[in-house]
Amino acid sequence: MKPSKAVKIALEPRYTRFMKLLPIVFVALAFPGTAMAGKAFDQDDVTGRQLIEYLDHDSWRFRHDACEELADRKMIQAEAKLVQLVSEDPAERVRRQCLKALEHLGSAQLVPAAESMALNDGDPDNRRTALAIIEDDGSERSGPILGTIVAGDPDAGTRRKAAIILGKKAWRNGFDGLRQAALSDADKGVREAAVEALGRRPAADDRDTLVTCLDDTEEDVQIDAARALVKLGDRSVASVLRDKALDAKDSDVAEEFNEAAEKLGG
Repeated sequence: MKPSKAVKIALEPRYTRFMKLLPIVFVALAFPGTAMAGKAFDQDDVTGRQLIEYLDHDSWRFRHDACEELADRKMIQAEAKLVQLVSEDPAERVRRQCLKALEHLGSAQLVPAAESMALNDGDPDNRRTALAIIEDDGSERSGPILGTIVAGDPDAGTRRKAAIILGKKAWRNGFDGLRQAALSDADKGVREAAVEALGRRPAADDRDTLVTCLDDTEEDVQIDAARALVKLGDRSVASVLRDKALDAKDSDVAEEFNEAAEKLGG
């Protein structure tokens, strides 16, 4: 029978157990009242100036917790430094916390900082966090940035999120990237999201992309493209849909193509 965890601890040499506990003891002595709270410092014992100084601390924990406390205190005086750290801090969690701090402060620099993070941050979670801020607080000026992301971000989930936002916001100045993703993205989920986005409010310059997507290898993409073409209302596409229905192997796709053609009067 294997000894229980409690027995193992009891048998462990005292010196070994002491050495394991030593770092905890050191933190508790160095920062009384903070070790158990999980904070790098006692937030009730620092000034705003000290918090801003902590943004240059060697420890990511100090920088992270300083960002959080500065936001809670509405310290807009730290805005410029927070913007800098969103782009430059080596710790991804600090960069993300600084962006959240700017949001909490109601900073006018929030959207530009989020755009920079969405384009350039090395962590996909950070990029998606930035996209959520752009969705909530951005404007059409963010369209080209989202178009760049949907066409070229290395993470499929991030590309898909950018496509969804573009479709919801109808920022057509980013639709070049959306059309590129619909045609050539390696991930079927991204292609489907791109076609769905185009189909929300299709325009004449989306026609050729949607027609090409009728030949996609994924049935859902083909069906979404057909529905988008119906919404576009270009009657000349009806004959194309009828022809492609003849070549479709999937019965649902063939049915959708023929119904779309009928709705277009062909």
